[in-house]
Amino acid sequence: MDEEFGTDILSLAELLGCDPAIVQKCYDKHKISEALDTQESSRLVSDADKYSLAFDKVRSARAAISNLSNFEKAVLATDKPDLEESLKGIEAYLSTKDESRRAKRAEFSIQGGKNVKANAVANMLLDLFVPLNLEINLTKTSATKHTSGNAPGSHFARCVDKALKITHTDGRQKNVKFETSDGETAVGSHIQYAHWQEPARQAIELWKKRTSKKK
Repeated sequence: MDEEFGTDILSLAELLGCDPAIVQKCYDKHKISEALDTQESSRLVSDADKYSLAFDKVRSARAAISNLSNFEKAVLATDKPDLEESLKGIEAYLSTKDESRRAKRAEFSIQGGKNVKANAVANMLLDLFVPLNLEINLTKTSATKHTSGNAPGSHFARCVDKALKITHTDGRQKNVKFETSDGETAVGSHIQYAHWQEPARQAIELWKKRTSKKK
């Protein structure tokens, strides 16, 4: 039966100790596969702008060709008889892409600086914790001599942290310094997984609002 489910679903089910079918239903409800993390959102913004630019240029090219003299239009009709229709098709295609990317950016992209996918993952876990009667709270560790602080301290927080990694939810790009083979210091960057704390916090706030309405 496990063959029905993807690796992410099976890993999440193992994390929570529940049926993969339950996880799959909740995963689909929160549109995890469609939601965008920080890096995907940045890429979408850039790609949407490029589609808009390409659409404008093709439309301008078609308008310029339509304003050619009758002589040049006759030459084009001989050399490239399908040019105008081809440009119309490209323009229509780019228009559709432009609209779809803008719509997706509006629905799934970063909103107010928030990582939409990270929040969706945490909210998915919230909806799984409740029927499983698992404790929902938010605690973090304090720094000690041997450990760093701000690590997830509750079961819910730890699951959010692990789920963000399972679902490959990226966060911000971080610049780091490192030493080269020549002994010189260089600066590079790498993409971190989304941090657990804010997604977990907003999920718990959502849970508190839900429970307060029932009282």
